[in-house]
Amino acid sequence: MLMNRPNLDLKTVVLLDRVQKSYFINDNEIKYLKTQGLIEGRKPNFHVAAKIAEVSGNKTEYIKLRGLKDTYYKSMILEYLSKYGSDYKQKENKVRNIIYSMSKRDKTILNTGTNRKPNWKKNN
Repeated sequence: MLMNRPNLDLKTVVLLDRVQKSYFINDNEIKYLKTQGLIEGRKPNFHVAAKIAEVSGNKTEYIKLRGLKDTYYKSMILEYLSKYGSDYKQKENKVRNIIYSMSKRDKTILNTGTNRKPNWKKNN
């Protein structure tokens, strides 16, 4: 299907095939595909971009691979805090980054504890 696209050369199609099959691609190839907007993700977990998934008929696979958006996790954290009040076990990087974003950027939660022992509450 992708070969019928006049703006994609054979080399690009082969690289996209390697990404879909989770084969190794070098840094120059990664940079090329990223600047073209053909792949998404972080090394080594790349997947084809939405526009390629649509052309190749892999929209369902794209949705599975791209991961969940931060807004989903933010709403889960807010729901948890509403139900249970607070949470002391926020040690994973993803959660820490989302909590930082929610407290500093979105201002949807606030720390009623200390920096060493945060006590996150929903900001009304």
